Amino acid sequence: MTFDQENFKLKNEIELLKTKLKEKDYINQMIINNNDELLKRIADLEEILNVRNTRRAGRKSKATDENIAEIKRLYEKGYSYSQIAMILYWNTGESISKSTIAKIIKEYITV
Repeated sequence: MTFDQENFKLKNEIELLKTKLKEKDYINQMIINNNDELLKRIADLEEILNVRNTRRAGRKSKATDENIAEIKRLYEKGYSYSQIAMILYWNTGESISKSTIAKIIKEYITV
C-alpha cells in the first residue's frame, strides 16, 4: 500500500469516526431533552399529588409551629403525654389528645 492510499484510508476512517461522534452527540442530546421533559412531568405530577385539599376543608392540623415548639419543650423536660395535653389545654384552651401528642412527638420531634 502506498503512502497516498494509506493517507486516504486514514482520512476516511477519521471522517467516519467524526460522523459517528456527531450521531452519538445528537442521540445524547435527545436523551437529555427527554430526561428534562420527564423530570418536568414528574414535578408537575408531584405538585398535583400534593394539592390534596384545595378548599382547605376538613380538620385543621393540631401540629402548629407554636404547638410543636411547646410540646418539644415540655417533652424535653420529661412531662408525660397526658401532662403535655393538659398543659396545652390550660395554655391555649385547645383540647389535644394524648395520642395526638404522641403522634406530633413521633413525626416532628424525634427523628
